[in-house]
Amino acid sequence: MTGLPSLDKRDFSAVFEAVHGHPPYAWQQRLLQEVAGSGGWPGGIAAPTGAGKTAVLDVALFHLALEAGKSPRRAPMRIVLAVDRRIIVDQAFERACRIRDALALATDETPLGRMAAWLRALSGDKPLHVAELRGGMPLERDWARRPDQPTILCTTVDQLGSRLLFRGYGVSNSMAPVHAGLLGCDALLILDEAHLSRAFEETLAAIARRRQAEGSLELPWRWTALTATPRAAASQLFALTDEERAEGPIARRLNARKEIELRQAGKGADAEAFADKAQALRKQLADRGQMAPVVAVVVNRVMLARQVFEALSQDADADAILLTGRVRPAERDDLIARWRDRLEGLIHDAARPLFVVATQCIEAGADFDFDAMVSQIAPLDALRQRFGRLARSGNRGDMAAPGIIVATKAETGKTATDPIYGRAPAETWKWLWDVAQQEGRKKVVDFGPDALDVLIESNPPGEGCTTPAPSAPPLREADLAAFAMTAPRPFPDPDPAPFLHGNFRDDAEIGLVWRGDIEAMLERLVHADARDDALAGLTELLALLPPRPAEALRLPLWAVQQWLAGGGAADKPLADVPASPDKAEDRGGERARVLRWRGRDDVAHVLPAKLRAGDVVILPAKCGGCDAFGWAPESTSPVSDIAGRAAAPYAGQRAALRLHPAVWPEGATPWAEIAVLLETGAGAAEMARATGLSGWREAAGVTLAQPYGNDPTVGVVLVAPKGLAEGQTPTEASLSATEGDEGLFGSEPLLLTDHACAVAAMACRHAKALGLKDDLVVTLATAGQWHDDGKADPRFQLWLRSIDGLPGDGPPIAKTAARASPARQRELRAAASLPRSWRHEVTSVRIAAARLTQGQAVADPDLLLWLIGTHHGHGRPFFPHDDDWDAHEMSLLDTPLPPAPGPDKLDFDWNGADWAGLMERLRARYGLWGLAFLEACLRLADHRASAGEVE
Repeated sequence: MTGLPSLDKRDFSAVFEAVHGHPPYAWQQRLLQEVAGSGGWPGGIAAPTGAGKTAVLDVALFHLALEAGKSPRRAPMRIVLAVDRRIIVDQAFERACRIRDALALATDETPLGRMAAWLRALSGDKPLHVAELRGGMPLERDWARRPDQPTILCTTVDQLGSRLLFRGYGVSNSMAPVHAGLLGCDALLILDEAHLSRAFEETLAAIARRRQAEGSLELPWRWTALTATPRAAASQLFALTDEERAEGPIARRLNARKEIELRQAGKGADAEAFADKAQALRKQLADRGQMAPVVAVVVNRVMLARQVFEALSQDADADAILLTGRVRPAERDDLIARWRDRLEGLIHDAARPLFVVATQCIEAGADFDFDAMVSQIAPLDALRQRFGRLARSGNRGDMAAPGIIVATKAETGKTATDPIYGRAPAETWKWLWDVAQQEGRKKVVDFGPDALDVLIESNPPGEGCTTPAPSAPPLREADLAAFAMTAPRPFPDPDPAPFLHGNFRDDAEIGLVWRGDIEAMLERLVHADARDDALAGLTELLALLPPRPAEALRLPLWAVQQWLAGGGAADKPLADVPASPDKAEDRGGERARVLRWRGRDDVAHVLPAKLRAGDVVILPAKCGGCDAFGWAPESTSPVSDIAGRAAAPYAGQRAALRLHPAVWPEGATPWAEIAVLLETGAGAAEMARATGLSGWREAAGVTLAQPYGNDPTVGVVLVAPKGLAEGQTPTEASLSATEGDEGLFGSEPLLLTDHACAVAAMACRHAKALGLKDDLVVTLATAGQWHDDGKADPRFQLWLRSIDGLPGDGPPIAKTAARASPARQRELRAAASLPRSWRHEVTSVRIAAARLTQGQAVADPDLLLWLIGTHHGHGRPFFPHDDDWDAHEMSLLDTPLPPAPGPDKLDFDWNGADWAGLMERLRARYGLWGLAFLEACLRLADHRASAGEVE
């Protein structure tokens, strides 16, 4: 990396100010100095709410720029921030986007431009990639496109933890090792609000202890906990000094006064009681002259929040919104965008008051600034987080910010036990009542950060006032060995949830997606004579327009099963933190079946009892259950179909438009005109022009698909395989990896030798940019050169060429330009005598083993074979392969292949080890995550080459 401009630690302040418009706080500068000096990170970072703790992202990225080009590099390539909440406003993600955009526009003459140049030199592409995982789905992996790209990833404990343990929620089995490798090597994992995630904190510590062999790669991996209440030992803790806490903006937030009144209700506090108290606070502020305040109501259950919202919505003189974590991201973004200035306290002269009703989702990651707040009784740490959003930037004038804590006798009695918080609310109430100041007839506690610290220090509340934090089970070698088996998974299959949330929590989630155009197809599924055709049509439709995270509502598995069983009102325990209510009964029967989607190759009509974490359920819009504010199980109104909007960011490379009356977009050509064209059999290009939709009028190579059935008047789907017009380039999200048979299709036929050279060059580039040792660089490049050699099998060539109608002779090809339906592919495969259970990777391993036996040298032949065998995600540790030809002598690519078992057979032998034994040998050499990372280096090179990228 010669010829790059100079950059040193003194540039951090100028870079920070160029991005954010103000210099860093003193503690942020000190953290950078310590991290850059030692190359490591403290075990914990104690930063009070409002002290700018998300600046750890700036520190980590600047450290990476400083370390770029050094060998070994001490700063990780990927910076991952995770929090155990369904975040309403992901402040960290927005900050990361701001950094990314500033770097992209910076000039080399400035400190920020020099930082961008060093980051860009790592990937040879862009300085920074930013991604957000807010609910995994198959094919959603733009963040995992290349291993040498500086990346900031904002996510949740579920998404990070499940991926790290090779069981990524919503990640296919074949891609699980790639995600695990990228997060288990060359990554900095930052656990935000770590006091919420004791179990995962313990699991991260256990993983750190297990990562011994990964050191052979000489790639950095770190993790740290970010919280106001850390458990790290003092020697491992980075904390603000008194001088740093006294810095202007920080001190103003810490010194804010928040007078919170304790109110004990009698029999119970229903929605009306919370609404009345919110109105009382509104009046109190009006008496002070603040006529349009923002008053928050925070409760512990999603359904109670909705009821309070409905009560406050009756006020014709005020606005009300509902914020929970149980909302579709696209609608959440609309809601926040509309009210952002009010929520963040940027407008104090609005025309109308605003009531914000919320759940625990605002306790972390939400940079809100309310004028007053009502809260349901909760553990002390939860209350502290909630009231941290009250007067967050400091008091308005000389008056203290008002608030109310409401508790009922049922919540505070001697035998009270909450399904989520246990005894903590009752113990917290007792402590608050004892330490509160008597002000006339009121009991008041100052929840200002500094004032509450003093109160806690002088009157320790005890562990009973803290949210229950179950410990993680021990992470044993046997657990890790089982997790590493991804293809196929072992039986019994270990559950990652206890390692993320502790033993007694049940937080397995699935996604609900509503579509308006599938009702008739779902109805045909219950008829035996139409079932196969209907399922094939649904499969094709979902392949053309797959579910996207922006349209998916994430819910606990138990809540969905309960609702599907007819328990619409029985889900009151639902909150925005993990809970363990009773399971719903499975009522069985055909009517209870739902459409489950696990990717294009796994669409099934199953009973709810067959659902598992990470699944996506596709529902007809008419079934209700959701509105603009999220989960509404009592609602029977049709749910809006937002699939088109959710797919918009992916349209640069490939786009699909449903011509169906149930989903035809407003503002397009009237449906009656489209229906006439369908009846007259208009062609795809004519239909695209007639839609009146921007982009589709000029789209090239448009085709028509008929997943709804043979009658085009019912509806068709327009497909633009090269994306929409208007000069768009593929978005980062649209650059997908290749899996299964999708990897066989390209824009034109591709020679096997050309594809192999491209993959080898990509793999070599990845390895060198990462700073891997020369032996590993050569091994990865050789694996790239040989990985697809099994495709030279004459039966495979006959099948692939027949798809495109190519002559049967000629040099071997790796890809074909034509596409065929799955049924047509199976038909042509049988005609070519290619067994259905045949994997080219197995043959590629046999060819490579033969070459090595004949004397071709490579630094690590064990690793070479492993990388070739697993480059499509199979072989961990078994292959879905069965071929009689393996028992006969043959020759491929001028390499004689004697009749011998391949890696799919138990009697395969490579230097005294079968394939599973080879896995153990390599795991001891490179580590569980190190081996997966090396697989990712090759596989992502294959994906990029298959997508047409070049170096």
